[in-house]
Amino acid sequence: MRLVSKSLILVLLMLTSTLSIINAETTSRNDNHQPTVNNTTYWLFGGEEIDNGHGHFFFDGNNSDNGSSPKGYGQKQAENGRISINISFELFLSKNMVLEIGEVIRATFFIESWGLTGSDCTGDTPCKHFTATFKKAGLPVASDTFITGGSGQETITWEFPVAENMTEWKKNQDNIEIQVEYEVEAYQGIECSFSDCSAEIYFFYTHPDQNRDNSVTDCDGCNSNIIFPILETDQPLPSDDVDFFQAAAFSIICNNKTGGGIISINTVGENRTGIIKCTIYNPTIYIQNFEIGVGGNFELVFSAPSSLFVSSNNNTEFEVFLKAGDGQRGTSEYIIYGKNKLVNGTDNPNFVTKTATVFVFLDSNDLDGDGVTDDLDVFPQDPTETHDDDNDGVGNNSDAFPQDPTETKDTDGDGVGDNSDADPRNPKISKIDNVTNTALYILSGAIVLLAVVIIVTRRKPPKNVHDYPGGLNENSVWDE
Repeated sequence: MRLVSKSLILVLLMLTSTLSIINAETTSRNDNHQPTVNNTTYWLFGGEEIDNGHGHFFFDGNNSDNGSSPKGYGQKQAENGRISINISFELFLSKNMVLEIGEVIRATFFIESWGLTGSDCTGDTPCKHFTATFKKAGLPVASDTFITGGSGQETITWEFPVAENMTEWKKNQDNIEIQVEYEVEAYQGIECSFSDCSAEIYFFYTHPDQNRDNSVTDCDGCNSNIIFPILETDQPLPSDDVDFFQAAAFSIICNNKTGGGIISINTVGENRTGIIKCTIYNPTIYIQNFEIGVGGNFELVFSAPSSLFVSSNNNTEFEVFLKAGDGQRGTSEYIIYGKNKLVNGTDNPNFVTKTATVFVFLDSNDLDGDGVTDDLDVFPQDPTETHDDDNDGVGNNSDAFPQDPTETKDTDGDGVGDNSDADPRNPKISKIDNVTNTALYILSGAIVLLAVVIIVTRRKPPKNVHDYPGGLNENSVWDE
């Protein structure tokens, strides 16, 4: 009978223990202090001496009953020497949590300090600047230092991205912890005989403003906190899910066509380029990291992103840039592929490859059909002309002087352009100098001829002729 009683007691104890575990598990899953996709702010609480830190995801009007200072802040003070704080705000996770990779964790700390800080402190060792460290399961995953003034209230904002090692948080193992360290030293000097030169540090916790003690210092709305980009909670983690990787599906579309598309590169020369526009769609609840690649005609220089992160139920666009050489024509086939190598920051051993095929036409774009592409053709709509070397607006084939921008025609064919030809219709006269000389010759000849005529027709009387009264008699003769 005694044995039966002991056995019964043992069974009852085991049953009670099991019920307690189930109840605790149920309670933890319903605990509003735990994170959810709608409850993403981690509030910070602590003791009056900036100790006994803790945190949770529900702002419930804290007071000394749950371990937080009823003043709304913690304080340390010393009349001389240094004071330091080293407080950790930790939460025991009772449910799984997944943070969105690449998104920002944002921490805001409200402090007030008076005294010497950093290298202004005396001695061989400077005071420790305000330092915040983010820990996962007790191990640091992010840290940063902030320089403060030591002359009143300050708001310290710390932002850092979710790295791959911060995405998965396992319940009962990967507890959240924020550690804060800081040092301030009291002022020294003769003025301290007449005024308070104490070193002081105040750290403001999350607290209802109406319940804060503002008799010494006040900072309404100063609720120190950290905001997490929570993707999901209370779900199996990818690394624990056997069927997870098989469920990580995606698709890739280029040029608005599933599986590929067509583009044309219609120009040549320095700007003979084209762009393939693609989009990766991630229809799953998981964050996927895709390796991007391009295969095809490698004679065309191209550039593309090597990897892309795509958040859950989202899509990301990317571009592949192509550049063809002057002599390249015809059609080139490209295969754009994506591989989901990481899922929620975890290596995917069964990664899937999806592709899109794009045909690239390297068109000549020769409107006038003269064999010279439009970007090289000075006269893209004139099949008889392609170049204008002297840039005078007349094509080389129609320009009698293709290297002379001042001439285009030679009507009389004498080798002198019409603009410079004194008589563009007379091949014997091409220069103004020739005309002038000829005219001078003719004029000179005419003058000589006129002079001869005047001499011949007009003679002077002989020198021995005498005047006789009554005129000349019949016997008078000319003295030859």
